[in-house]
This record gives sequence, structure tokens and C-alpha cells, in this order.
Amino acid sequence: GDILPVDPAAFSTEDPATMPGAMVSLAGEGFGPEPGQLVVTVGNQQQAAEVHGWYDLGIYFKMPLFVVNGPTTAQLLVLRGDGAASNPVTVQLNP
Repeated sequence: GDILPVDPAAFSTEDPATMPGAMVSLAGEGFGPEPGQLVVTVGNQQQAAEVHGWYDLGIYFKMPLFVVNGPTTAQLLVLRGDGAASNPVTVQLNP
């Protein structure tokens, strides 16, 4: 029989707070061997993160350079290479 891929699931970042431009590790599963995309949303702004490492169980990426004036909520969404999307993960973005 065919082995079906696990649905992508994002768990959490190594640190619950980060800064624009910082390197971040996101743990999860089912991200697949081929890089997809990690999208970061802050308010009504959305940017693709610069991925530096893509693994089935995690992603190492550079947080986009959003301008924030105080602690702000950011949402991370993993889009696997085949288009499957993970659940969103919330992280605090500090100036």
C-alpha cells in the first residue's frame, strides 16, 4: 500500500518571543523533506520568512523585518511543498 504523508502540524517556537530579523526554530511534524514556505502574519501584513533549514520535524528561519512599536502578536503558518498547510502558531514579536 501507499504511505500517505502526515498532515503538517506546527507545535511551538524554541522561545515564545522573538524580534524582527532574529533566527527562529519552529518545531513540528509532517513538514516533508522538500522546502515549502513559512508565512508570517502581523496585523494585516504578511511576509514569507527566509528559510535557512527545512526538516520534516522543524524549520529554522529568519523572522521578516516587520516594524513593531511594542509587543505584537505574530502568526506563523507552514505551507508544505505540496501545498498542505499547518495550523497557525502564535509568537510574540518585540521591537
